[in-house]
Amino acid sequence: MADIADNMVEYDKDKKTLKINIGDNKPLAMSMQNYEDVRLFVAEKVVPAVIEHIIGFSHFHEDKVILVDGRAGIMRALNRLYSILTEQQLAFLSMVDREFLRKTRSLFEDYFVGEYDVETDLLKDIYREFGILDIVPRYEAGIRKIYVKLWTGIYQSLEESPAGIREILPLVISLISTRLKNIYVEEPEAHLHPGAIWALSKIIGYAVSQRKTNIYMTTHSDYLVYCINILIQVHRVIGRKHLQEELSKINIDPRVGIDPDTVSAYLLRRENDNVVADNLVIGEEGIDEKHFSDIITELAVRREYIDTIAR
Repeated sequence: MADIADNMVEYDKDKKTLKINIGDNKPLAMSMQNYEDVRLFVAEKVVPAVIEHIIGFSHFHEDKVILVDGRAGIMRALNRLYSILTEQQLAFLSMVDREFLRKTRSLFEDYFVGEYDVETDLLKDIYREFGILDIVPRYEAGIRKIYVKLWTGIYQSLEESPAGIREILPLVISLISTRLKNIYVEEPEAHLHPGAIWALSKIIGYAVSQRKTNIYMTTHSDYLVYCINILIQVHRVIGRKHLQEELSKINIDPRVGIDPDTVSAYLLRRENDNVVADNLVIGEEGIDEKHFSDIITELAVRREYIDTIAR
């Protein structure tokens, strides 16, 4: 272990510089004057680099974000506290939650200064689903807070807003960001009704097709899969003007169409003591829906049976 450390760490006592070599990446270097310099260097540079070297990516980079599960709960319980906790107190939060809060707050700042890219109608559609008229910053006791103006005209802090709003806003500001190139999101459908999932899917489609954002999602929602499949089918009419005009009749902008060649999908299932990832077929009509349709058929048969014996 000492040999490994010697190869990784280079310290110049005279210049007071520390250099860390991780994998084949460019060495991380710093000039340090005190303990705080070292602590920040390790927390902000070394730890993210080690994570990326081990698992292949790191959400600490500014062009990446991981939208963890339980977003609504995190925003309600921790978003307000994040502004007033010390570095030592923040250290008690999980690293993923802490980074999620830091990144989303930064993305909200981008939003407030207009650093985002999305068709206005797409943003209006999803705001309409949640009764959102506007999102504004306010200062209270010197702390910048986020308020949501609802269709009733009432302003509510983000922490006190309904679960669906707390769930969707971190998603939306990430998907429309011009800064992010990679978005990792767990269960984007959480706390959303079908209309909102459809509106969200169109923003996903715009981010993928127009800004070439890489989006990695896990989902349990057949409805989300159906929505993505509609957007894959939309791609088939791109460039065919008369068909694109037909899409406008059902409120679909052809720019949200997703090229099936850019999509991969996997079904995770348990097999004995292992988890198997089945590579699903992606065609012009989208992702293979057989797994979901089989379950729906099974439920329909049970419902019909109960209906029969109840007569």
